[in-house]
Amino acid sequence: MSGFLTIIKGWWHGFSLKDKILAAITLAISATFSIFFVLAVSGKIGLLIVKSGSMQPYMPPGSLLVFKSATISDVSRGEVVVFRESKSSSLLITHRAVDKIFKKDGFYVKTKGDTNHRADTMLVGEDQIIGKAAYIFPGVGRIFGFAKTPVGLLILNLMLAFFVLLMLIDRVRARERARYQAEIIPTTLAGSSAKNEA
Repeated sequence: MSGFLTIIKGWWHGFSLKDKILAAITLAISATFSIFFVLAVSGKIGLLIVKSGSMQPYMPPGSLLVFKSATISDVSRGEVVVFRESKSSSLLITHRAVDKIFKKDGFYVKTKGDTNHRADTMLVGEDQIIGKAAYIFPGVGRIFGFAKTPVGLLILNLMLAFFVLLMLIDRVRARERARYQAEIIPTTLAGSSAKNEA
């Protein structure tokens, strides 16, 4: 294990400050996405791109909503919930819980969009609740939405290729500088020692 750490340490010291900063940023972004991915796959969180304006100004269209999984018992009045339009629907809606109602077959949540004049007509049951809003990132959803398009994927791949190319060019230049210095410095030292002897 210590040999592996020595190799990593030697490799890391070979980087310039700019390379270290870029590597640290890349690692931080990769770690963040990895954590999000693991949490999303485990069902603990989810991501949604807000498409309608029913929750403005709290959640403008184009926002990225991060929600955590929840049951109807976790939902309180005033919280923003993510739910299916119907039991069999895959369409997800994000509205505010305005009331919690008990019927003979269990609890239901009455919801309403912040900009809507009336509450939603359908009550939301236990089997429709997906989660509660945790974080909102205005405008970020548009970037994610664009990245899912063919043009967006092409641009992301070109940016990645350009980034890798810059790193390679920088490494080649660093090697050339090191080789140049290795050739020039001994020649300069030899020349100055010959002058001193004369």
